[in-house]
Amino acid sequence: MIGRTAWRSGSFPKAFARVHQTPVTAILAQMCLALGSGLIFGAWFGADVSFFFVDGLILVLGVGFVYVIANIGVMRYYLTERRSEFNFFKHIVFPVVSTVVLIYAVLISFQPVCTTVCPASPYRWAPLVDGVWLVLGLLVLVYYRAQGREQWIQNAGAALGESEEEYERVVGGPT
Repeated sequence: MIGRTAWRSGSFPKAFARVHQTPVTAILAQMCLALGSGLIFGAWFGADVSFFFVDGLILVLGVGFVYVIANIGVMRYYLTERRSEFNFFKHIVFPVVSTVVLIYAVLISFQPVCTTVCPASPYRWAPLVDGVWLVLGLLVLVYYRAQGREQWIQNAGAALGESEEEYERVVGGPT
């Protein structure tokens, strides 16, 4: 279902609409990406280092960033949109504390100026890889906005996370 709706929303290529009980093309694309990156980084750094570098540090730092942004979103949402449901501990204290813990963990792991113990290469490059990944994502969003395709991001959200009714409201037609 996600493959077909993601294609219809314009957020993925048409090939991802191929679904046979499962999103066939999406699964094959993910398998090729994982296999390709695993073989390339495995040959470059060795299997154990590449697994920890790619699946450990790069993805964990990326997910950590998403959690920090989500915490900011929770605080903003409940302070503005759902003010009547606002709870100081759930919507301010917990997001702030978890954000501070995540940022602290990154800072002690990847100190900008390594004066004591620095992560060995390639581990020290994980924040840079995530930074480049973030910048590339932002450039895609800027490109789509410049092309007048702002509806794309709304459609992508509706295709991947909203109910069928919400998707039909945003994109139109049955899935």
